[in-house]
Amino acid sequence: VFILVAGIRLFLWPVLADVHFKKGLKAVSQIEYARAVKEFQVALNYKKEPVYYESIAKVYREMGISTKKPERKRYYYEQSIKYYKKLLLLKPNFALGYNALGGTCLYMGKDIGDELFYKAAIENFKKAIELRPDFIDAYVNLATAYYLWGLKDKAVSTYLDALRKDPLSTTVLFNLGMLHYLEKNYGKAEEYWKNVLEIEPENLDAKRGLKLLEERK
Repeated sequence: VFILVAGIRLFLWPVLADVHFKKGLKAVSQIEYARAVKEFQVALNYKKEPVYYESIAKVYREMGISTKKPERKRYYYEQSIKYYKKLLLLKPNFALGYNALGGTCLYMGKDIGDELFYKAAIENFKKAIELRPDFIDAYVNLATAYYLWGLKDKAVSTYLDALRKDPLSTTVLFNLGMLHYLEKNYGKAEEYWKNVLEIEPENLDAKRGLKLLEERK
């Protein structure tokens, strides 16, 4: 009887984990983040699945972004970091995981004002690029982290590194233009935004940027 009961448990637990995980995803789609966290935690009690850790980490980050209370922000971001680290223990070569962890650290640095988290964000984005040298999103995030931390030259050089990997990336070109616009290098901003439109003629962001420059003239 004991063997039979144990066997039933082993069979049911993954099924129950999947049921609660799907409930969590539904709660996320309905922007019911607290309920989603509970469902993902129950799923993790039944099965330690990487995607469960990734999902709960994402939800905690969204909770941190959306709350106005500083103490809750810190708690939610810390929980997000904790679950991303657990994910990376299971998948140590997961570039997307390092990029996502870096994202939470970047929000933490920006919203809480703690430079240690800027450093952590930069290190995680670098790790993501090390694992996937063509990971353009990680380059963009790394450049953003440098810029927000006041390292403008490093931000520019990171974007240029990304363009060497993908010269047709409209995201990189637009962001380079925006960086130069913020630094009042309007000629460079115009150059990069026009490059965007050469590749993607209907790009609304680049059109808006050029309109800003035209109004300034």
